[in-house]
Amino acid sequence: KTEAQWDGSVQFLHLRSRHTDDNEGDWNEWQFSTSVAKGFGRAKPYLGAKWSLVDFDFTLRKGGAITQQSAYQEDVPIGLFVGSDFYLGQSEDVVLNIESGYMDGAEVSIEIAYTF
Repeated sequence: KTEAQWDGSVQFLHLRSRHTDDNEGDWNEWQFSTSVAKGFGRAKPYLGAKWSLVDFDFTLRKGGAITQQSAYQEDVPIGLFVGSDFYLGQSEDVVLNIESGYMDGAEVSIEIAYTF
């Protein structure tokens, strides 16, 4: 776990919802990210960047008539993140991940995984 590592990923998310009075929301997001990591004993810190393309359209209706319609696109589509994996347990089979980033606001995530 001490070797240097490069990672890259692509993600697409599509959500479409229809509610009372035929109100609609449509969310499309492409996210690209890349990071570099280097292990030091039981820790593997990493640094990366991500690029996100978000398109959100919504329509509000009352009694069948459109009362509001709008679209949103992300103002700042690029962000940085930093984090670390921590390998715990005698067999290092429990992985704790802590990550913080910034993209249109601060983000923090904490995850735990058990490998078997």
